[in-house]
Amino acid sequence: MHTIKKIGKTFSYITPVSLTDRPILGMVVGNNKTLMIDAGNSEDHANYFIQKTLEHENATPDMVVLTHWHWDHIFGLPALPHAVSISSAKTRKEMEKLLPFSWSDEAIDERVREGTEIEF
Repeated sequence: MHTIKKIGKTFSYITPVSLTDRPILGMVVGNNKTLMIDAGNSEDHANYFIQKTLEHENATPDMVVLTHWHWDHIFGLPALPHAVSISSAKTRKEMEKLLPFSWSDEAIDERVREGTEIEF
């Protein structure tokens, strides 16, 4: 089960859930802009965190910074269509390599069998 933790007045984060590969996400709320740290493993993950953290209907972060390219940190990006996404050049390059892959259960299982994808 997720827990939202707040540090000070401007920073919140959500605890990870290893069973569903949901990593820690962060949110920095400033006076004029909001920054989300990582996008989560799915649109549902991102939307849940946004809803619980920002607590305003239709509130969304202005920017999202991606710490790295692993799927559990980037697959929530479609939930942030109006946010500016920020990453390193290496993260962008690695994300571009993921574009041709199928993400069906069968395709992921096959990549794990061949060693292209890690099991966890």
